[in-house]
Amino acid sequence: FNNTYINSQLKLTVSSGPDGVSDNVLESNSPLFVSLYAYYLNNMQQEIAIENAELEMIMTYGSDSLTLNGQSDSNGQWVAIDVEDLHDSSIPQSLLDYSATSDGLLSIDVSMQAIEVVDTQPYASATASASMGTAITVDLSGPLASVDKDANDAIDINITLTATDSVNAAHQNSLEGTTILWDAFDGLSENATMSGSETISNGKVRIASSFANISRIDFTVDSGGRHVFGTTSFSVLLNAYVVPVQENETNETVTEWAPTSIQTVTIACESATILTNNQSAEDPIDCLVQNPNPFAVDVQTLILDDVKLFNTPAKIRIEANASGSISFVPKYGDRNWDRQSDVGVEKQIAIELYTSSPDYEFPGEPIKSEHDVVWTADFFVEVQTNPDEEEKSSSNVVVIGGIGAGVLILAVVGLVLYRKASADFEDETFYEEQDEFDEEEEEESVEIPAGKPLDEFEDKAISAEPEIIERPGDSLISEVTASNADTTEEEPEVEEDEPIEETEEDDGISIDEYGTEWYEDEVGTWWYREEGAEDWSEYSE
Repeated sequence: FNNTYINSQLKLTVSSGPDGVSDNVLESNSPLFVSLYAYYLNNMQQEIAIENAELEMIMTYGSDSLTLNGQSDSNGQWVAIDVEDLHDSSIPQSLLDYSATSDGLLSIDVSMQAIEVVDTQPYASATASASMGTAITVDLSGPLASVDKDANDAIDINITLTATDSVNAAHQNSLEGTTILWDAFDGLSENATMSGSETISNGKVRIASSFANISRIDFTVDSGGRHVFGTTSFSVLLNAYVVPVQENETNETVTEWAPTSIQTVTIACESATILTNNQSAEDPIDCLVQNPNPFAVDVQTLILDDVKLFNTPAKIRIEANASGSISFVPKYGDRNWDRQSDVGVEKQIAIELYTSSPDYEFPGEPIKSEHDVVWTADFFVEVQTNPDEEEKSSSNVVVIGGIGAGVLILAVVGLVLYRKASADFEDETFYEEQDEFDEEEEEESVEIPAGKPLDEFEDKAISAEPEIIERPGDSLISEVTASNADTTEEEPEVEEDEPIEETEEDDGISIDEYGTEWYEDEVGTWWYREEGAEDWSEYSE
């Protein structure tokens, strides 16, 4: 068999964009069709389809890509993409968003793998590619009826630019900053006598100026190299100002000029933060209300919130093409403010503004518009410490120290009474065991024998004042005493096990529940020795 490779061919077909557009563009509301045809040319230069060819399509856009794989059918065809618009579920969200890019470029690369079958002439691999830009469809609009000029030949109108793809927000956002060109014409010539440009902000441009002797203004979208389709131009007709005519001496009446339409006012409020636990007279939220009409209007505010934390502003009157102010004052007397505990939480006041004219009548008055006034609820936290508070704190320490000293004195008196009562109770037992105590006395190096005078004892430091015996329950009193005496003692940790009952040994030495040994000599003087100590100390009441 012939093992030379057949020269494979790959044809890429792409169809995309609005109807009537010659070049392919990626537009969100338009169909997208991508297909491949695998074939080769025989000796007669006829196209012969290649069946079951392994095909791959890679679509690259920005930093993202879409890869699809498939096989050619018996006709050599493989349809990779076939959708009515980019909102189809088979299209990635990233591709839909990318279609809103003003200068986007999409590349399509397709390839066919070589076909190598045993005992069959092989097919060589093949590639193809294509590319297209992005596009957007818009609608440029404005007042449908002709516009009346005022006594100064001025008008105040809005021209809006809207993306027809209202589902994907990226398209409308991409129109911000688009330039709108305008040309003004008089009624005598087709040559523009005035011209200018405005920039789209929040989806519109505002034209508020004087146009003397102008009867028409044409507006056009400046695409700036971007593929823009749809309604890209709009014209506004202007009516000359009619001087109001009053009754004259001949009783003839002349119709006065009157506007034919009324526009709702606009409102802009400060970004206010209200400390709900630190109410202040500066808490009202101030707003500026703008009147776009060439005549005075009355504005009434209505708060829609179920729980009204703010007072409703009073009705105001705003002169022609002027502005006025309203304030939302917190109702601190309302108990609902006491329930506010939010920290750094953004809240809204839902309001309706009703615009009406005190001088003219219009159908549907008052004209309603809905708005949200945003404010932030927060809490005031005191973090600064002043000198007066520090002095007050020091005074509190002195008072607490005095109280601790008093408690310590009471505890010492109670201990003395307790020891005396214990000694009286054990007298009889002590003398009964005196003889046994004398025998054991000889075995201990520092024991005090019965009847031995005090001056024959070994030289020991006996304090003139009784040593304070710490008990586990007295730790708090000791700490207060140490603080008042400006001395620091390390107090051994006392592990409290099961209570130790007071015992009395045969040698006349008794041991109390704290492990302290007690002994009364022949002259009636009491001696004690702490647990673990070698020396005896005299106890003095």
